[in-house]
Amino acid sequence: MMAECPEDKDVLDMANEELIRAMEEEKRLQNLLLKSLLPKDDADERDYILEVGAGTGGEEASLFAMDIFKMRERFSQKNDWKFEAVDIMESDLKGYKEASAAISGADVFGKLKFESGIHRVQ
Repeated sequence: MMAECPEDKDVLDMANEELIRAMEEEKRLQNLLLKSLLPKDDADERDYILEVGAGTGGEEASLFAMDIFKMRERFSQKNDWKFEAVDIMESDLKGYKEASAAISGADVFGKLKFESGIHRVQ
């Protein structure tokens, strides 16, 4: 009913485009507000040491640990960070029993500092 003639469709298209722009601007402003309200952590600019260890689960756990380690390596590459594997202890199936890496670059610790704890395969 709203787009009965070509002019109505054009107006509707313009309104949709304006809505999309307004939503993007709102998101940008919310992020800006959040950054201005939260205090900057001085440690955010520091480098990061990644340690991954296979838990209980034998070879499957070591393969999962390898996946986690390589996922962080790809994430580092995507963010133009330097990823240097420091130590890797492989299992019989070439998974990682233990692995550690040094990651350096802009805001590395700030983006990764909450990545901790136990990750499990269900």
